[in-house]
Amino acid sequence: MTTRTNETASTLRALIGGEGAQWLREEIALPEQRGAVRIQVHAAGLNRADLYALESSHTANSEGEGAFTAGMEVAGVVETASPRAPHPPAGTRVMGTTIGAFADHPLCHPRLIVED
Repeated sequence: MTTRTNETASTLRALIGGEGAQWLREEIALPEQRGAVRIQVHAAGLNRADLYALESSHTANSEGEGAFTAGMEVAGVVETASPRAPHPPAGTRVMGTTIGAFADHPLCHPRLIVED
C-alpha cells in the first residue's frame, strides 16, 4: 500500500472505468484545468449513474466510449484554489459534484461545490 503525504504529487490514484466489466485502480497523471479547484477527497458517493457507467449503459466520458475516472459526488478539503477561482480558499471543507470523484485529488468547478 502506498502512503500519501500532504505534499502535492504529480500522480494520483483513481478508479478507472470503461475498460471492461470492472473498475481498475490506477496511478494517473495529476490533471490540470484553469479555473478549477483541487479537492483532497475524504468521501465519495456511489450512485446509480456510476453503476450504469460500469455496465456501459451510460457514459461519464463526454467523448463517448473509452476510459474515464469514475465517481460524481465528492466531499473533502480544498487542496489548491485557482487564481481564477480563489473562493473557496485552500483548507475549506466542501462537497459537490465532479467527474472523477473516485480519485485522491479530483478537479472541481467552483460553482459545483458548496462549503461545509
